[in-house]
Amino acid sequence: APSPVSDPAAPSLQPSPAPALPSTLAAQLITLKRGQFPPGRPLRILQIGDSHTAGDFFTEQLRSKLQADFGNSGIGWILPGHVPGQSAARYDVRSYGAWTYYTGRGASPSRSTPLGGFVNTGSAGSSLVVRPMARGVGRWRFHALVRSAAAGGGSVRLQGGGRQTGSVPISAVWQAVDLITDAPLAPEYSLKVSSGRVEVAGFWLENDQAGVVVDHVGRNGATLYAFNRWSDDTIARQLAIRPVDAILLAYGTNEAVDRITDREYAFQLIRVIRRLKQASPNTAVIVLTAPSFAKGRHSSCEAWLPLSLKAVVSAQSMATHIPGVQVWNWMEAMGGECGVATWARQGLMASDWIHFTPAGYRRSADLLMDWLQSQIRQIP
Repeated sequence: APSPVSDPAAPSLQPSPAPALPSTLAAQLITLKRGQFPPGRPLRILQIGDSHTAGDFFTEQLRSKLQADFGNSGIGWILPGHVPGQSAARYDVRSYGAWTYYTGRGASPSRSTPLGGFVNTGSAGSSLVVRPMARGVGRWRFHALVRSAAAGGGSVRLQGGGRQTGSVPISAVWQAVDLITDAPLAPEYSLKVSSGRVEVAGFWLENDQAGVVVDHVGRNGATLYAFNRWSDDTIARQLAIRPVDAILLAYGTNEAVDRITDREYAFQLIRVIRRLKQASPNTAVIVLTAPSFAKGRHSSCEAWLPLSLKAVVSAQSMATHIPGVQVWNWMEAMGGECGVATWARQGLMASDWIHFTPAGYRRSADLLMDWLQSQIRQIP
């Protein structure tokens, strides 16, 4: 196993003297299965990462498997509009009127940015419409994470399932606006800006059935360094308003094509994990390493290996030394550094040998699910 980084300037990877470790995702799933999970909300899993997450093929397979075994609590987190390269298996969002979408690229906006980096800003009369592409039983609840974008505040109105809120005043602090419909899943749900200018970070749509939701927040080309543009205070508030029980960090592919050492990448990864732990101490963290990939379609991948794939995966593997953090080695699950060649022959890789076919993403999620199930079987 890799040794922890020894660098006086870097946060320590050694276990801290905390009295108890946060629960693993496997333990949480067992608690849910036994009917001992806290009532009133689902077990929430957030995967955040690059294009492997953005496509929602991987996360939809993981979502389907988990919900089949542990219960379906609905769609979960919904981005506040369309992002190029981002797709969602279970919802669609349309915008009407004057909206300005920040997608996490470039310089940070002047106001603090939430986890994920996506913010849509709308003026009075503008609306966002969420159209579910999913089935589900139970009574559904629609929520929005919003705040005022201008002096003097603003207001919004939510509608769906045969009900609507009044015009809800919005302050300059991120807050949740809730529509408790207690009705079956509706064809659409909407947010309308009644007055002022309002920022929307996202929505969530969940039912009252005990179970799991799997959120996916990904962006093409994203790296772990995107966290440097997101506000710690805002992340903490966001996770307090809508707690998540496990965060899956799925980065590394885009970093691996650059020249980087394992020490450099470990330092950045530790900082991100520490920030997440500070914002939400009891949230389990699982690091998904970069998968096996090659910079070109070639029958022998050795000559085409990314510059720093070994270094990035080695650094990600070191995260097991942090309390409450687990690592799933995607590259090893594929058969090692050159597993991409075998997967390509099986029709599981896209032609660029970087991304996967839908079948490849489903296979990858199945392997992660096998890893989780192996832990579940060991819990008495």
